[in-house]
Amino acid sequence: MDSLQDIIKKVSMIQEKAVIATIIQIEGSAYRKEGTMMLFTEGGLRKGMISGGCLEEDLAEKAMELMDSSTARAQKVSYDMSHEDDWGWGRGAGCNGVVHLLLEKVDTCLQSLLHDTQTHLDAGSTVRIIKEMIPIEMAQQKPYPESELKNVIVHTKIIPSKSKMIGTPILRKRKPSSRTTEKKTTHQAYFTQIIHPKPNLIIFGAGLDSHPFAFFSKQSGFSVTIWDWRPSLLDKTVFPHIRLIHTESIEEAISRTGVGGRDYVVIMTHDFQKDKEILSHIIQMDGLHYIGILGPRRRTRRLMKGQKNIKTGKSFRTIPPYIHSPIGLPISAEGPDEIAVSIVAELISVKREKWNEERASIESL
Repeated sequence: MDSLQDIIKKVSMIQEKAVIATIIQIEGSAYRKEGTMMLFTEGGLRKGMISGGCLEEDLAEKAMELMDSSTARAQKVSYDMSHEDDWGWGRGAGCNGVVHLLLEKVDTCLQSLLHDTQTHLDAGSTVRIIKEMIPIEMAQQKPYPESELKNVIVHTKIIPSKSKMIGTPILRKRKPSSRTTEKKTTHQAYFTQIIHPKPNLIIFGAGLDSHPFAFFSKQSGFSVTIWDWRPSLLDKTVFPHIRLIHTESIEEAISRTGVGGRDYVVIMTHDFQKDKEILSHIIQMDGLHYIGILGPRRRTRRLMKGQKNIKTGKSFRTIPPYIHSPIGLPISAEGPDEIAVSIVAELISVKREKWNEERASIESL
């Protein structure tokens, strides 16, 4: 499935009429969360999913209507999915929630902002996107620019975590929440979305069991790099759209993969001495989000033998808690496919935990 980062990258480069749909509020439960995006283009391209298939066809029709409109630029739509009979939207989906979405034409202004967003994501910055939605009937009452938007005027700005604020300076000073909020006196809504850079996963080892693992990881939104000292295993037809690195030297492998802070690392070469040498470099790095070692825990203990903490100069007596061994969630997995699923599930769990910590830190500012 297309990740949020993939959708933003596509929107920033698109050259045809398009509409981007964003979930801005959930009441009750829903298949996807607030901030989920989906792209619709005039040529029929769709990227992303808003629901499990319940809403996409109707949204596609609304997106095409918005593209064809000469006046409307943005619309808010809602779907009540809570009814178990046919009285609610559609045919009684029974999802127990109401989904509110914002549909926006991809104009030059929005495209430029998302291009800036992509630039900051590529540089490793987390980006906060703030949208202010103003009902069109209020446009004449406030000092906002003239517009012919059908339902709402949308002002967007982005705040990258490592850079100065970029974007339109028309939002008033008001701390937005992480959800859409309504202010009764003005009927204005603010939506805040936090977007993280695509996480980097470095896999050391291109054996047969790395094939499903690399595939599932990429499908789950990771940017995947694989290193191996055997060039015959680094086959682009086996690992499409994955960065492949071949070196004989482990030290050069560490350098060329660029492994560093906030990355996810899995060691699975099936060569004890190479695993040990890789670990000697990886274990000294600060800020890695995940270190996993394939194999039983007793093997990892042997790999740790003689490894020293560069900060203290002392040998590790036990496996540090930040090293995942055995790797993957305990689902009694058997075979490469099931083991890959268990590892990816653990990666996703750690990713969400790290992102939630970062989100809380950003929202406290």
